[in-house]
Amino acid sequence: MKITFFSELSKVFDNQFGGAETQIKKTAEYLQKLGVDVFFSDNVEDAVKADIIHLFRLSDEVVDFFYSLPQKRPPVVVSPVFWYENLPISLTNYSFIDLIIKKWKLFSRKTRGNKLGFKNFYKIRTFLKEADILLPNSYMEAQHIRDFFNIHTAFKVIPNAIDIEEFDKFEEPRIIEGMPKEFLLSVGRIDEIKNRLNIIKAAQILDIVLKKH
Repeated sequence: MKITFFSELSKVFDNQFGGAETQIKKTAEYLQKLGVDVFFSDNVEDAVKADIIHLFRLSDEVVDFFYSLPQKRPPVVVSPVFWYENLPISLTNYSFIDLIIKKWKLFSRKTRGNKLGFKNFYKIRTFLKEADILLPNSYMEAQHIRDFFNIHTAFKVIPNAIDIEEFDKFEEPRIIEGMPKEFLLSVGRIDEIKNRLNIIKAAQILDIVLKKH
């Protein structure tokens, strides 16, 4: 089996390292271990020669790449890696008018430098509706996408995993002055979408002192 991967992030793998980049690279790595032929390409003619096209994220580049594909194309799988900041977990309890007002406010502001806007919203919505299957990282993300874009595309949750093999490469942990023997390690920025509130609650239950390093 041959799979084409496309994401604008594949161009910055050597200079940028984050959750989305890791997800793309590890997905490719472990598919290859299963004997799947994975290749990255931003060339439509090459991409359609594969058995499956796998797109990552809902960026302008990815959506435009999808729309450049011919009508007769391989199945398209999408890993959305999507979370629109400050959007409630569920929109199902809002009235139609409240929903319009809430979405208008969201579309009018910028999120990490990108303005969604109504035009892009419907472009992305159509892209997600026409994809063959979505692979969100959690059921919460799947519900978030369904509520936000009002779509019912088939999906399969693929949780982010831990690569146990990576732990074999670590040396003995260095001692940080002032740190207790047992501690809770949380890597990532302080952000609502990183679930920091539940980490704080867990620390209180376990009677662990929180310390920023």
